[in-house]
Amino acid sequence: MGLAHGVGGAARPVAGGGAVKHGWPPAGSRAAIAACNRRWFEKAAEGGLPCGAPDASMAAGPSESVMTASTPITGGEAVVRSLIAHGIDTVFGLPGIQLDHFFNALHDHGNEVRVLNARHEQGTAYMAFGWAQSTGRIGTYAVVPGPGILNTGAALATAYGCSARVLALTGQIPSDTIGRGLGMLHEIPDQLGILERLTKHAARIDHPTQAPRAVAEAFRQLRSGRPRPVALEVPMDILAMKAMVGEPIVGAPDPTPALDPDQVAAAARILGEARNPMIFVGGGAYDAAPDIRELSAMLQAPVVSYQNGRGIVDEREPYALNHPAGNEYWADCDAALAIGCRMQIERTFWGLDDSVKVVHVDLDPTEINRVAKPAVGIVADAAEAARALLDAIPQAQPQARLARRRADRAAGPPPRPGRADRRPADGVQRRLAPGAAGGRLLRRRVHPGRLRRAHRLPGLRPAHHGHARLPGHARLRLRDRPRRPGRQP
Repeated sequence: MGLAHGVGGAARPVAGGGAVKHGWPPAGSRAAIAACNRRWFEKAAEGGLPCGAPDASMAAGPSESVMTASTPITGGEAVVRSLIAHGIDTVFGLPGIQLDHFFNALHDHGNEVRVLNARHEQGTAYMAFGWAQSTGRIGTYAVVPGPGILNTGAALATAYGCSARVLALTGQIPSDTIGRGLGMLHEIPDQLGILERLTKHAARIDHPTQAPRAVAEAFRQLRSGRPRPVALEVPMDILAMKAMVGEPIVGAPDPTPALDPDQVAAAARILGEARNPMIFVGGGAYDAAPDIRELSAMLQAPVVSYQNGRGIVDEREPYALNHPAGNEYWADCDAALAIGCRMQIERTFWGLDDSVKVVHVDLDPTEINRVAKPAVGIVADAAEAARALLDAIPQAQPQARLARRRADRAAGPPPRPGRADRRPADGVQRRLAPGAAGGRLLRRRVHPGRLRRAHRLPGLRPAHHGHARLPGHARLRLRDRPRRPGRQP
């Protein structure tokens, strides 16, 4: 009669003799196994085990297991322990054979991590993306390798484009068969290379002892610089392998770039002297929402949000504009502050000339000059830059401007265009039927994406996304976007 290791490392007897290498169930007939288990549990109830007593981890229960550096654990357990150490309490997942030992570990830590399943891998990835966007925390999902991780490609690309913190965990075929083309289940060529092209950082864990450091590096990438998804893959045999694994490693993110006081002063001078400044915000500005609202009030500048950036300023406020409505004010703009966005549409389609000075704030230095070189480019965290501008702008405002601002405040906020006076959003033109009283609308020819941007419910707070359908009887037709006279795209 051999031995097999069960929960907590206690040994179980195995009918037929011989040691069991790959865990439970052992080889042998069902009757022999049942009889063997029955005798083992009877001895356990009496307080004496023929094959050794349970250790402290068994007494504590699966979710409270005692793990030390001197206790061999599986690769799946090592990964889960590291996730918990980094604050992950929710994993969106779809189990599969390559992830069995990972999900076993999640089950053992059921009081610390909850697992939410979906019917399709794409659903788990989009759930993690939605979690990251709505909570500001890291969204984590786990799917099988090969077609499983490929099914999440659209969600990973979306998270990459939206600068969302998403951690993709996937399995892999047995480590000694990777790249050999043996036709293993869910084998695809160069899975790690595919993940490297869809994420900010991708790595493979080749041994359980590498798990703490690999997970720590993934979280460092998630929390440093521009947020974007990362991926980790672990071969199925590594998830099952037991080894002496050290404690999880939790490090600090990289420091953000230091503010350049000369650039801040130059930006404050441009914004402080502008007569009609505008603020444009994208997904990189969510953490700076309170400071942006204060900046808007100080400058009396409308805040224009893209699809990402909705709700940074409550759109019920007088100076909050969605992107199509911002086109109405662009003709009079003489200074634009872009925070966490590219300002690509304004500079390429709305038109831009030398009379508009652009101040661009972004944590990613490659974005500053990507579309066009701004008058001032500040590479910094959005919240830090906004706070610095709040301190610097009052010193740069001439007295005449301050007097005009006080007069404007006394008169109340400027009236926003009424529905009857405002042009249809984003260059959409209504066309009246000849002789039709009341302006009956005719057929529409509108790009669906533009309709979604132009007609949606207001964003009331950061990460709040409202949606509304255009009434079915509305008939619209596109025309060229209005451009400021004399400006070239």
